Amino acid sequence: MPVKSIITYPATASTLPRDNRTVEVRGHARAGDRPVSHVDVSTDDGATWTPADPDPAPTPTRGSGGGLA
Repeated sequence: MPVKSIITYPATASTLPRDNRTVEVRGHARAGDRPVSHVDVSTDDGATWTPADPDPAPTPTRGSGGGLA
């Protein structure tokens, strides 16, 4: 399956707390010409997955570099 997302924060191989604190994860997800329907995050190389609560994608506007003419 081709990559459809990338995590930009925290950095690869970061040491995260082992308690129940929430850690903000930032990145980008794409679904071609469709909206992203959901995002799941794994912290154990894909053995288990947790649903994320992503912010909605920004709406491209004219002149914003979003690809609309």
